[in-house]
This record gives sequence, C-alpha cells and structure tokens, in this order.
Amino acid sequence: MSQHSKMQCYMLLLLAACTVGQFPAGPPPGATPLSPGQRARLASVSSGLIPAIRGGLNVSGGERLCLTHLAGIAQILLGEDDVQRSKAVRVLDSWGKPESGVLEGNIFWLGRGSQCRGVAFILSGRTVAVHFGLLQLSIRGEDPGSGDPGSGPGLGPWIGACVPESCDEEEVVGLFHLLTSNLERLLKRDLGVRVNKFMLPGDGKMDEEFIIAVSVSAVLVALVMVGTLLELFLNYRAQQKLDIVDKTNPKESETRIPKTQEVEEKNPSKTERILLSFSLVTNVPKLLSTRTGQDNIGCLNGIRVLSMGWVIFGHTLFFLATTVPAVHVDNVAYMYAHHVNKWYFQPVLVTFCVDSFFVLSAFLLTHSLLPRLGEGRAGQARGRRPVLWAGAYVGRRYLRLTPSLAFVILLTVGIYKVLGNGSGPAWQPMINTVDACRANWWADLLYINNFLTGDVCLTWVWYLANDFQFYLVAPLFLLLLSRRPRVGLYVTSWVIALSALTSFAISYVHNLLPGPTAAMMSAKGDVPYDPDPKLNFSQLYVKPYCRFGAYGVGILLGYIIYTYPTLRMRRVFYLIGWVLALGMLAGLCVCLLPLANGHFPCRLQVALYNSLARPAWAVGVSWVIFACHHREGGPINWLLSLPVWVPMSRMTYLAYLVHPLVMQYMYSVSGVKFHYTGGNYLALFVSNFVLSYAAAFVLVLLVESPILGLEKALLSR
Repeated sequence: MSQHSKMQCYMLLLLAACTVGQFPAGPPPGATPLSPGQRARLASVSSGLIPAIRGGLNVSGGERLCLTHLAGIAQILLGEDDVQRSKAVRVLDSWGKPESGVLEGNIFWLGRGSQCRGVAFILSGRTVAVHFGLLQLSIRGEDPGSGDPGSGPGLGPWIGACVPESCDEEEVVGLFHLLTSNLERLLKRDLGVRVNKFMLPGDGKMDEEFIIAVSVSAVLVALVMVGTLLELFLNYRAQQKLDIVDKTNPKESETRIPKTQEVEEKNPSKTERILLSFSLVTNVPKLLSTRTGQDNIGCLNGIRVLSMGWVIFGHTLFFLATTVPAVHVDNVAYMYAHHVNKWYFQPVLVTFCVDSFFVLSAFLLTHSLLPRLGEGRAGQARGRRPVLWAGAYVGRRYLRLTPSLAFVILLTVGIYKVLGNGSGPAWQPMINTVDACRANWWADLLYINNFLTGDVCLTWVWYLANDFQFYLVAPLFLLLLSRRPRVGLYVTSWVIALSALTSFAISYVHNLLPGPTAAMMSAKGDVPYDPDPKLNFSQLYVKPYCRFGAYGVGILLGYIIYTYPTLRMRRVFYLIGWVLALGMLAGLCVCLLPLANGHFPCRLQVALYNSLARPAWAVGVSWVIFACHHREGGPINWLLSLPVWVPMSRMTYLAYLVHPLVMQYMYSVSGVKFHYTGGNYLALFVSNFVLSYAAAFVLVLLVESPILGLEKALLSR
C-alpha cells in the first residue's frame, strides 16, 4: 500500500474517532442531557452496528456474552440514566484515537487505560465490568521491486480498546475483522488493514512475592534504623565518659581520640559490629567521602561515572523508542529522518561505553592481583592451598556482586510490578520483565544469562555475566604474566586476536548488523543485512568469546603499568599518543554515520567493524589511563580526577542495575508521550541520570554498604 493510501486509512479512522468525540465525556451534575441530534446519531450507530456484528459473526442474540454486553453498552448511550450513560461515554473516551503527527510516526494510540479501570454496568440485572486491551493493526507493505502490495505485515498502529470482560481476544479480533471488511466493501477497495491480535495487558498482583519483597525490605530498613541508633547511643556513651575524664583530669583531654574513631576504640562486640554495619552514621560519610587511597588512579573514577552516564544517555532513547507497544515518542519517524543521520546523534547509538567498563575491570584486577601473585612464589601464596585461594577469590567477588543483584530482582518481581498498575498498556513491557524474572532469575544469579536462549530476567545485566566469567579465567593470564611474562603476553595477545576472529566469523556468516542499535540508524529500515537486531545481540553482543578483546586489553594495560610504574617518555611521544587515541575514539563514535545516511558497507566491512572496533576502543581508553597515570593527561586528567567523581563512582554498580527500572517506570506512569527535540532529550537524560543515582544512593546504604561491613565484621577476630 502506498503512503497516500495509508494516510487515507488513518484519516477514515480519524473521522470515526471525531464522530465519537462529539459526544460529551460524561455530564457533570446539573449538565444538560444529550441533544436530539446527538441521540439520533447514536441511535443510527447502535441500530446499524449491532445487527451487523451479529450477522457477520454468525451468532444470535444471547449466545455470545461479549456481543450482548457490547449491545447493552450501546443501548445505555441512548438511555435516560445519566450515571450509566456517563460511564458508557467514559468507556468510549478511553479508547485510543488517531492523533496528529501520523506522518512523524505517532501511530501508538494507547488511549487512557485509567478511564476504563473500575467501570461497571448493570445489564439484565448483572454487573458487567470492562477491561482495557490493545488492538494491533498491520498495514501490508509493498514489494520493493514491483511496487505491488505485498503479503507481509508492515508497521501499523496500536489502539487502546475498552471492552467488556466477557470479550476474549478471539471475539475482539473477529469483530474488527468484520468492521474493516465492511469498510472495504463500502469503499470498494482493499485498504490493506488487518487486525493482528488483541492483547490484554496485565497488572502486577500483591501476591506472596510482593509480601516477601516488602518483608525483606522492611527488615533491611529496620536493621539500618537499629544500627544507626546503636551507633548514636555508643557515641553518646563514649562522649559522656570522655566528658567525665575532661572534668576529673583536664590534661588527658589533650590526647582524646578523634570522634570518628570512637566506635573502633570502644571495641564493640561482634553482634554490635554486625548491627553497626547497617549504620547510616558510618556508611553515609564513607559513601560521600572524596578521600581515596594512596595508590588510587584518580582518572578511573571519572571514566567510570562518565561511562555510566553514557549508558544512561543511550538507554534514555532505547527505552523511549523501542519498547513496543509502549513507544513513548510521538514523533519517532521525525527523529529517525532528521536527527539519527546527524553526526552529533551517533554517540547515542554506539555502545562502546560497556567496553570502557571491561577495560576498567580488567585493569583494576590486574593492578591489585598481579603484585600479590608476584610475591606469592616466596610469600603468602605458597602457604595457601590453591583450592582455598581459588574459593576465596571467587567467593568474595560473588558476595560483592550478588546480594545487590538479588535484591533488585526481588524488588522487580515483588514490589516494582505493582507500581505501574493502572497505567494500562504502557506497563505491559514491565510485566513481561517480571514474568521473565520469575522464570529465569537463577540465570542472572549464576551469571550465565548471556547463554540463555529464552527470555532473560534483567536483560541489561548481561555485562555482569561477561565480567564474572572473565574474572574466573583472569588468574590464568595473570599467573603467566607474573611467572613467564613473555609467554603471558603472547597468550593474552593471541586470545584477544582469537576473540576478534570469532566475532568476524559470526558477523560474516550471519550477515549481522554493525552493532545491535544499527537498525535504528536507517530511517527506512531497508538495510542489506539481517534486519533482526536481536540476532546481533544474542550471537555477538553478549557472548564472552566475542567480548574478551576489551578485557584482554585491560589486562595488558595493568601489566604494563605494573612493570613500568614510572615510565618516562619524551613529551612529543605523549602528544602523538593523545592525538592518535582521541582521533581513534572520536572516529569510532561517528564511523557508522554513512550507514545512517543510506550508504551501507558491504558484509566484509561490517564483519571487520564488528571484530575490531571494540578492541580499538579499549586501546584508546587504555592510553587515557596510561597517560593520566604518568601525569601526562593535562586538562583531561584534571577533569577525570575531580573529587566529585569519587562518591558517584561508588554508586555506579547500583546505578547500572536500577537505571532501566527507573526510566521505564517514569515513562510508563507519565500518561503522556515524549516529543523529541534536542533540548527535551537532554533534559530527560539529566532527569534519568539524577533519579538513577538517587535510587542507587538508597540501595547502596540499604544493601551494598552493609554487605561490605558484614564481611569485615564476620571475618575479623
């Protein structure tokens, strides 16, 4: 069907909606009843529609409750009962209707599910409730070669519909098939419009999962309160004792311990130390402190926070424009046509920020573990059994990551699912996430979700699975680097190359897109690759054997800095390195710009990009860390080492876990669509960033900081 024919179809739907919209949405007390003209139009609709429905579906009156109830609601519109009639008009008003901006992509007419909720009618002495669902329409596309209408479904609108609860999906689909068929006979042409399905969005239930989540949250809050009060009491008691000493012996007051050390000096019992792990008096200052250790590399904090900001920046668009059926942008086609193909939009679509995290993780592990492995041949490591060392190595990492992840999953399946109840279809993607978590939560907690073929619980934590898997094998490389450096360098480099070759082969064989977001870069969507972005995501993007390149580069960076901690080079070499690194990083951010403008690279070029781009990005980030470590970063090192990044970097892990939940909640419950402009998008990003870190701040104090304190309290003697 041509674009002109599609617009004719939309305009017919718009005309029908406008006809319904002429009726008042429900008379308030003292309002005048329907006018004779309005009543006549309603009578005409009712008298012609109901027999047509029954005849077309070949059912008689009373045999199908759905049609009987629809007929009853139509008759209520003609009745004298203002209360019942206002409910019927409210039901009509809740339906999704064509809106302006169809040519700009505004085809998701979700209606007002809140208006449908709780409405009930008295029909034949029985109470008949209604529920809100979504009709998915499709418009058959054209064959690109011949221009003739094709048989495959094209992009069509989603329309919110409020119907009696007695109407199941099959009956609603059949009803609208009949209506579209009658319209085509009336116009004597094939509009190409079909109803694919009728979907009833679900709501979260306050079930046993909700009770468990609330109970666990309440226990944690209670422990935080008890721990805080206990520390305040202990500090008060210690202060009282010190005041008595000051009065009896003023000279001893000169050597009084600092207040921040009072709890440690009081030597609390193990039970008290466990409770003090939850204390806000201790945990808040620790979290917000800008002090770091002597061996800290300051630029890492800035890289971590800015990379997290980049993740939120990209996900702001992703969850706005790709979460079907709740696409929250009312001009998504305009955005694709006029902004996606601009150079300044490309950083939103590329996903190298995650590779920065891989570099940081590998570098920090190498930086901390490699010196201990080097000393271990003659020191501590020899006195420890390898099995015990490996158990402690894996166990501490697992306990560091898992409690926070488990709590976020529990909140998702327990409490989060009910927060958007009443939002209508916009909340359905979150209900789908809850269902996936209910079935596959174990894969996330075992860090194997990147190999799961079905629905994944929290899809964005694939990174944690990769990082944990890399963490398990990293000691093999580090042992070689510490004992046989040349062999270690050779093996690590070859594994990086093997990862790139694997990515190349998978990309070439499957003809994958150049990145999981590349499908968004072409406004027409006619890319000469496999158009399914999920294939790139599942086969390439989340697999550890395709993502090891960046992690391996981080290991090599850690080895170089460990081996040459005070390496000095001439200033000109640093200048050349900065020019090359920044040029490469900037080029990688915009190198897919031709794709956004319809110039598609061949399969070989795409495979080379998919195999080499991420290791190249890792090399550029590694240079930034290397140069800043040797104090040759200039203003970049100053920016990345600002003290403000230190507390924010401590909250990055929780911000990564919760930011999609924060975004999707805000989008779903707002009840309005987002109109894309550059300024609006920037404001939305800032809002998402602040709210994500605010949620992370609360969860760090509730879970992460207490876990670290518990580890210290339980392992101490």
